[in-house]
Formats: sequence, C-alpha cells, structure tokens
Amino acid sequence: MSIQFVLTRRVPLRRFDLVATIAREEARAELAPVLAWAKQEADASRRLEPGSLALHLLGPGAGMITVAKRLLLICRDLQLVTDNFEGLTDQGVAAAKTGKVLQPDKGEWSLWTADDPLLLFPIIGVAPRSGSQNGTEPRKRDEPRPRAEDLPGWVRHAAGQVAPMLMDGRLARFDDIAAAAIETSTTDELELRWTLSGKPELRVVGNINGRHRIDQPISRDDLPDSASVWNELLASKRLNRSWDHTRQALMIPFAAANTEDERLNMRTTLEFASPSLDGVGTFRDVKVPGITLCPDSNRAATEWARHQIAALLSGVQTARVYEGLTQRVCSTFSGWNVELPSREELARQLAVGTRSDARSRAYWAVQAALDWNL
Repeated sequence: MSIQFVLTRRVPLRRFDLVATIAREEARAELAPVLAWAKQEADASRRLEPGSLALHLLGPGAGMITVAKRLLLICRDLQLVTDNFEGLTDQGVAAAKTGKVLQPDKGEWSLWTADDPLLLFPIIGVAPRSGSQNGTEPRKRDEPRPRAEDLPGWVRHAAGQVAPMLMDGRLARFDDIAAAAIETSTTDELELRWTLSGKPELRVVGNINGRHRIDQPISRDDLPDSASVWNELLASKRLNRSWDHTRQALMIPFAAANTEDERLNMRTTLEFASPSLDGVGTFRDVKVPGITLCPDSNRAATEWARHQIAALLSGVQTARVYEGLTQRVCSTFSGWNVELPSREELARQLAVGTRSDARSRAYWAVQAALDWNL
C-alpha cells in the first residue's frame, strides 16, 4: 500500500499490590548442564533417568544417583521437565538455550497492568513491593486503609501464563495471583504507535514507575493488514467506494477539488476524528497527507485537464510548445477520454468576461502566438 500513516493512543496503566506467587527469570548455573543433558536424552527419545544423569555429569556411586534424582525433582518442580520425566517442557527447552529458569517466589508484589486489545499480555511489569521505594507513599495516620478487592478478570486471565514483561524484558510466570489486591494510584501510561504502510509496525513507548523506559516493537500476526485498515477508515467517511485500488487514488469530481494544490498537484489530506477500528479500538485524531486524487469520470478528467492547461501556460504558446503542454497534461490522465481545447478555443475561453485591457497573461501567451501565426 502506498499510503502511510500512524495511529496512536494512550494506554493508562493500573497498579495493583498483592501477595502472590510469581516466577521470575533467574540464572541457575547448577541446572544448565542438567538441562543440556536432558535435551540430548529427549532428542534421543530416552527417559530422563537419575542413573544416566549421574553417569554423565556426577560420577559413579549411589550417592551421586541420589543427587541426580534431587536435581531432576528440582527441574520438575520448576516445570522444566515433564511430570513423568520423559522430556523437557517448553519452558525447559527455553531454559536449556538461555541458562535462565523461572524461579517462583511467594511474597508481596506490585503489578502494572493495561487493558488494551493491541497488547499481547495484560501485565506490563512486575516488581517486589517495597513501600515508598516502589512509588508508594506511607499512609497517613488518619487516612483510611485501602480496601483490597479481587483483581479484574482481564488481569486474572494471566494466571498460569508465561510472558516477557515490557517493563524489563524478563520473563514472568504468574503461578498464583488469586489473592485480593489493593489498587494504588499511578500516573504511569504508555503510548501505542501503529504505523500502517507497506511494512506495518506496532510499537509501545513510555515510562513505568519513573525508572523503566519502554520503546519496543510488538509482534502481532493477527492484526488486520494496512489495506484493510485504510478501507475501514475510508468507510467511516463513506469514501471506500471512491477509492481506486489500482491507482491507489481517491476518485472525485473536479468540482470537489477545493484548493489550487488539489487542482494542480492532485494531492489532498484526509482527516479522521477519533478513528475506531473493529476489534482494535479507538485512536487519536489523525491526518493522512499526500493522498493522490484522480477523476471519477471522463468529464471530470476533461475539466481537470483544461484547468491544468490554463494554469500551466507560460511563455508564448507556439503550436509546438502547446502540443508539448497538452501531451504532458494528457499523460497525467492516461486511461480517461480527455477532450482538450485547441489554442483558438482556449483563447476564447480565457477572454470571456474580461475587457481587452484587463486580460490575463495566460490569454496573451496563447493569443500572441496566434496573432503571429507561430
């Protein structure tokens, strides 16, 4: 698609403080060789046996088998290997590549959340709660104690899921977030920037908790393509049937070209107030400049071409010069049947309604050539 524009909107964040069990990505050097061995065993369709692990990594002896069994149980409890010890989980495969595992921790946490259909995950950031150091002012003596309530359903939807946090890029798994939470006032917000073009891009930018700057792309394969979005925007102004997909231009009658720039350069700007897209939401007002215009009929093409010829007249319009001008204008309207005036007809048109001493420079550019038979 030749049209390019950017849809933006603000995404306010809501912060919740609660007691929860959340797993954060941590380096576990002692488990890295165990996971590498487990991947080799799984690739060979072999069950993960403590004896085999001890033989490959720890050495012989009953004590080493006990240690190997303990290591495998740790991996199972961390959801890195399957319960039946027949292979790695998806998290285990990822941990074998990175050397980092999701380490669960039950404690007081703060969650920064956003309810927006363009975001992949409802929780944007997570951090251990640490009072005023985490952005919470101490409660005054006479101030009522905040009331704990259930998390909104769209936040609870994250339970049991794994996702990278936009706040710091680290993975998190939300094992237990069922406890009542206290919502804490915050002015944190993000901005979504959806660039619609031949290569569309969705980015999220902003600050969280005053310390975490975010500016990163979001990969989504399920969003409508640029052409579909553009068609929906045009439909909101009842212009979708006037769009020429082949020419990538808006078809209008010549009378609808309101400015000299539209009449000569055949470009315009469309404005969309609070555009709303089905299933995606509403965005800020947006202006889309540089939209190509084209005639909606042969009559409009003729009117457009005649106006451009009159506006582009300069110098003495000899037969050769005028022919070159008409050919250049005709090339702009390729595909339409355009009827252009002869020099004699054009001179008569330019003279209509004017006194001989007040006629335009364009008129004399044509008439002078005719008078001199050039």
